[in-house]
Amino acid sequence: MEQIILFIDEANFMGMNDYNYLIDIYNRLDRAQVRMTVLLVGTKELVSVKTMLMQMNKQQIVERFMVREYQFRGIKSLKDLQICMASYDFSEYPENTGWSFTQYFFPEAFNEGHKLYSLAEDLLSYFGEALGSNTLEIPMQYITSTIENCFRRFGCDGKGVYFPTKNEWMQAIKDSGYVMAENLFESCKAI
Repeated sequence: MEQIILFIDEANFMGMNDYNYLIDIYNRLDRAQVRMTVLLVGTKELVSVKTMLMQMNKQQIVERFMVREYQFRGIKSLKDLQICMASYDFSEYPENTGWSFTQYFFPEAFNEGHKLYSLAEDLLSYFGEALGSNTLEIPMQYITSTIENCFRRFGCDGKGVYFPTKNEWMQAIKDSGYVMAENLFESCKAI
């Protein structure tokens, strides 16, 4: 039997018509002997949608598309951030060049032994400093946005700095929108 895996992002915005359409696709594929696995990705509100569907006796939706829940967490520890940053040191970019992201954007520093993951402790403290808090869970979108902003703005295609320092990281964190988003979230919680 063949299989299709369907990822649906922002699934917390799906309505009943969307689920009915998904059931129709599921049934048609099943008749064609194609198994469909659906991965719904969304905010915490998606759990509330599941609860509501269960209360409405919509088992056909829950049992097909919402059996398991997995919460993606942001960066919560130094080790998490080191692993994330190491991927920039060892993933090839551009493809088939033998170069990593870090090597491409900061070639001289990389060739002299500097690795992005070695800055993880500093970057974690810069996030805390930018927010004014040391207790944080940093959403992955802001980690990747910060790193990508730093690479593009300050790497060889940007200002051409040797290797990111506190000033570059603080600017990249600001450019990511992290502090603004966290402050907005906190102000909404206070209402």
